[in-house]
Amino acid sequence: MRKRKKIGPELRRLREHKGMGIKTAGKELGVSYAYLSRVENEYRTPSAALVQKLSSLYGVDAEDLLARLHHLPPDILKILDEHGKDVFDTIRKLYSQSRKARR
Repeated sequence: MRKRKKIGPELRRLREHKGMGIKTAGKELGVSYAYLSRVENEYRTPSAALVQKLSSLYGVDAEDLLARLHHLPPDILKILDEHGKDVFDTIRKLYSQSRKARR
């Protein structure tokens, strides 16, 4: 199983890629730069609402960002809890057919 990647360093990379300082980003997001620093340094976990704001500010899709970091939204975790094996079977079927069609 893949290890969850840390979200903080990825958020810092995205901010720096936008050429944005931490104080400017904090102001744009409506949070203190100190709080944003704690998120980027893995001392705090951003809320779903903050992830939405961050993804909008940095120009990336929030769910794509979370997926790339191996973090799952709460609604997806609930579905997995309730339908675990069925979810895996459905994903495998859907994406194996998609791969075959592209060949």
